[in-house]
Amino acid sequence: MEQVIKDAKERDEARMREIKQLRDRSENELKSLREKSDSSSKDAETLRQRQLEEASMELKELHSETAQQKEATPGETREANLRVSQTHPSSSFDVSCYIRILMLSCSPSPAKMLSELVRESSAEAAQLRPDVWSINST
Repeated sequence: MEQVIKDAKERDEARMREIKQLRDRSENELKSLREKSDSSSKDAETLRQRQLEEASMELKELHSETAQQKEATPGETREANLRVSQTHPSSSFDVSCYIRILMLSCSPSPAKMLSELVRESSAEAAQLRPDVWSINST
C-alpha cells in the first residue's frame, strides 16, 4: 500500500513539474510576443511619423509653388500678351484667351478672376468695334 501511495506522489510531482514547465514556457512566449508587439508598434509609429513628415514637406512645396505662381502669373501674363500681340497680332487674342483660361483654373477665387476676365474682354471688344464698323461700312 505504501508503494502505491509513493508511486501516486511521484506521478503527481511529475505532473506538477510538467505543468510548471508548460506555465513557464507559456509565460516566456507571452513575454516574447509582447516585446515583438511593442517593437512592431514602435516601428509602425516611426513609419507613420516619417510618412507624415514627407507628406507635410510635399504640401509645403505645393503651397510654395502655388504662391509663386499666384505672384508671377498676372504680371507675366500681361508681358506675354504684349509680346505675342507685338510679334503675332492675329494670334494675340487666341493666346490671350488661353492664358486667361489657365489663370482662371489656377485662381484661388475663380469668381473674382472671371469678373476680371469679362471686364478685360469687354474692353477689348470695345477697342475692336471701330475696326469692325469700318470694315462693315466699306
